[in-house]
Amino acid sequence: MDNRIRSYLTLFLFLLALPAYGQFGQSYDVSARPDLWYNDVDGIRLGMVLRGRVPGLPDESPHRLDAGVWLGTWFPDLPVSYSSTYTEPVPALSDYGSEFNVQLSSSVSEGYFEHGISVRKRWQDLFDYMTYWEASLGFSLEKRFNHEYAVFPELWSDDLKGLVGPRLAHQHLNSAGYFNLDLSSRINTSGPFFYTAAVAATQQIHIRESWEIRIRAYGETVSENTYPEYRLLLSSGPEISTLDSRLSRAKGTVPAGWVRNGAVHFSGGPNVRGYTDPDAGSVRDGVPVLYASSAAMNVELDVPNPLQTVIRGDPRISEFLSFRSYAFSDAAFAGGHTPGRDGLYANAGAGLALSVNIPDYLGKPRGFVIRYEVPFWLSEPGSDPAWKWRHLLGIGATIRI
Repeated sequence: MDNRIRSYLTLFLFLLALPAYGQFGQSYDVSARPDLWYNDVDGIRLGMVLRGRVPGLPDESPHRLDAGVWLGTWFPDLPVSYSSTYTEPVPALSDYGSEFNVQLSSSVSEGYFEHGISVRKRWQDLFDYMTYWEASLGFSLEKRFNHEYAVFPELWSDDLKGLVGPRLAHQHLNSAGYFNLDLSSRINTSGPFFYTAAVAATQQIHIRESWEIRIRAYGETVSENTYPEYRLLLSSGPEISTLDSRLSRAKGTVPAGWVRNGAVHFSGGPNVRGYTDPDAGSVRDGVPVLYASSAAMNVELDVPNPLQTVIRGDPRISEFLSFRSYAFSDAAFAGGHTPGRDGLYANAGAGLALSVNIPDYLGKPRGFVIRYEVPFWLSEPGSDPAWKWRHLLGIGATIRI
């Protein structure tokens, strides 16, 4: 039986069994809501998102299910797609707010499939959900089976990957502001061996009122034989990270022409955002500039603006909405590419960012950030002048705090 057919049959039987779950032990609530999305291959995606929980403990209950199924109204080769995650806490290793759980996940969506299992442990103060440590270890089978969805199909392999993925994350509040640390890795066990390893640390520094500094330090390295989707772009990191957001995982949700022309920056990786246009140009020219290692620093200085002052004056609004104005500078040393392209790259500019965020019960952000930025200076501008008025539409926060 074809793997895709087997996946659909498994999902169908699982969803069919959910209404009967309450007959076996404790009761179980399943809620559903419609979902609507768009890309240039599926057209309008009509879907249903399901959420299953044991009543009374919605966020830390056993048997948690989050799933969705969609139909592409342009009926491409694979018109039905799905995503599902099942989470089971282990009571013997869990405390309130400090859960140990096992997750099973499966998705076939927008030209990419991923099936995996992971274990995750969180350590958190009972009365402070914003301070925590979290460790996880997972294994997944992944493959890009349809390149038509990719904005840059040149940056994707089509081989099956068996990835082991350890990760450690930490957040706490110090005298300056919030500090975040994230360490992650991928190790391929199917096909050619390769690994990636990345570390990101961010610090928020409150100065006074609406004045604030945000600093991010980032480093990543990849080994030989690493597939192109895991190698680094200077401006936005590896192409595999585009799968993390609905806005970037398939062409057309954000106009593909804007992305291929270098007018859109997706946050991630070294984040030297002024080089989005040269990065996109190198891919269009058939000679993508991809790096094996990078060490980067990103700095943003928030400055007051009237709208942000009004928003921060109302705590009911400021918890969910932000409109920042800031100056920024990014710098990165990148290596492991063709001779003559390794070196230090930097930019400076100014921007505006609209953030809408509804944190989850663990304080993690859920929402979106849209940026308009002007990287008016580049250290290595190519044939352009170093000082130039450049326009950039940004998706996602460059420094997530």
